[in-house]
Amino acid sequence: MHAATSYELRGNTLRFVRSLLGLAGFVIVSALVCGCTSLQEYIHNGFKVGPNYGRPSAPVANDWIDADDQQRRLPADCDQPGNC
Repeated sequence: MHAATSYELRGNTLRFVRSLLGLAGFVIVSALVCGCTSLQEYIHNGFKVGPNYGRPSAPVANDWIDADDQQRRLPADCDQPGNC
């Protein structure tokens, strides 16, 4: 094995930097392309992720379906955390 010359070291360094820049570019492009919204919509929404919230069209009950079931209730002394 021979000692690497400065030309070989410089070439290896340039290949490494190009690979790193290529990987960074790939990650950035993937993040922009794979998003659920367009970049314009993302900026318009104030850089928030997710859909625009709206009230659900289905009716929602005021109480839990088993609210009156005595078997599902906690004992009276469990009203505060740490009491049970």
